[in-house]
Amino acid sequence: MYTTGMLQLKIVNASQGQIHEYENTKRKLYRCNTSIYFNKQCLRRRLIPAYAKVKIPNTSPAAKFTQRKSQLLRIKDELKYLHMKKQQLNTKLYHLHLLLANTWNNSWHYIQHTINNKLEMETKSIDQISTANCTT
Repeated sequence: MYTTGMLQLKIVNASQGQIHEYENTKRKLYRCNTSIYFNKQCLRRRLIPAYAKVKIPNTSPAAKFTQRKSQLLRIKDELKYLHMKKQQLNTKLYHLHLLLANTWNNSWHYIQHTINNKLEMETKSIDQISTANCTT
């Protein structure tokens, strides 16, 4: 059931699965954008995220240089991958949007608005949790 203010839409149709697919794809796109932002901030601030850390037993200057370069390469490769993933998600979202807009006609605007509100509320709650964790 989708609610928009006073209006409640109960969707019982064969394309309900496509609506959920649209919502989940949009959620994945938001997460992908967040990951891109995180990785760019790590590069700007010269920080290495946990997933990119490489352990090299030797502590010589050459080993440290190589370690730093390999970690930066890992982050840059992750950014390339995330941009490709973002492009694919955008394409999928576009095709689903066209399909659902044709299927639901006048109701699609309300459904889309409800999905956007739901995802916005999820994003705000995640931001509040992460802000609370950072300050304590």
